[in-house]
Amino acid sequence: MFKECHFERSGNSIKISDYIAMKLEDRQLSIRILTAVNQGEMINPVGENMQTDKCAFEGWAICFKAWLGEDIEKVKLDWTPISTATASDGHRYHYNRFLYRVKKFKQWYDWFDYNPERQEELDRFSDLMKGAKVNSSSKNADEKQENEGIVEYRLVNDEENLKELKKVLSLDLVGHHLPVGISSFPGKQSAIDIWGLTSDNVLKVVELKYNRNKKGDLYNIKVGIISELICYCNIMNDIRNGDIGKPDNPRIEKEKELYSKKWKAVEGVMLATGYHPLLYKTKELLYLLNSNKKGIKFSMMQYEWSMPDKKLKSINFFNPECK
Repeated sequence: MFKECHFERSGNSIKISDYIAMKLEDRQLSIRILTAVNQGEMINPVGENMQTDKCAFEGWAICFKAWLGEDIEKVKLDWTPISTATASDGHRYHYNRFLYRVKKFKQWYDWFDYNPERQEELDRFSDLMKGAKVNSSSKNADEKQENEGIVEYRLVNDEENLKELKKVLSLDLVGHHLPVGISSFPGKQSAIDIWGLTSDNVLKVVELKYNRNKKGDLYNIKVGIISELICYCNIMNDIRNGDIGKPDNPRIEKEKELYSKKWKAVEGVMLATGYHPLLYKTKELLYLLNSNKKGIKFSMMQYEWSMPDKKLKSINFFNPECK
């Protein structure tokens, strides 16, 4: 049984995805990603978008280990493989990226492991990654219509917003919608929300979430922000180390400048209007994230935004009420 977690914020509850099964026994947290039939269709989350909580195993592992501390010595993952021979391109590409995530998370932490019966799947995937290159933009990204897309675009393309963002994150060069698609991964929609370079060539990868409705209430808050950010940081770190190739002849000026430099490190930044209650153990959570073997550092920021004005009201390090 899990220990009960208490939060000082009223009205918050923790709901684990119906597609995630967990068991804590002998200090091992076993996580299994489940399948289910929905309206006659078999749903297997490992073949779907990684930001959904039903597939965000990194987020669940980090959060529960942060909360339960020494009660969890090991985390072990299992899942149902997808047949790459019969799956649609979309499901197959998402599954390939899932395998990449598993492989990288295993490299990050000694306390993480997976069902050894899945090793053949991971070996197959490793062959696919030989000679992999990341794609590039064909044109500058337009402003999207949904709220999160508006915030992302206006943060980078509004002079006042950009000035504050650069100051808080110590950035010189800032861009948005940086493609991170690879031939065996989902390509068209895979992009880093916001990225920036410091004066000493540290690449900061920013995963942005806008989680407020028209009334100003928080909604749609997920642990998947951790999984997305870890994945994108791994891809950019693999590019930095030469394990994934840079794009051929990028056409966007900022991307040309980015890839012309040698980054000395990659850092991840969560930037959201609000966070899932399990992320409120911020000190412990960041300690776990920052203890990865690749030396990638992480931070959590919270911002307030005026949607009518399209203006950044404030941006600060996340200071949770639950301590």
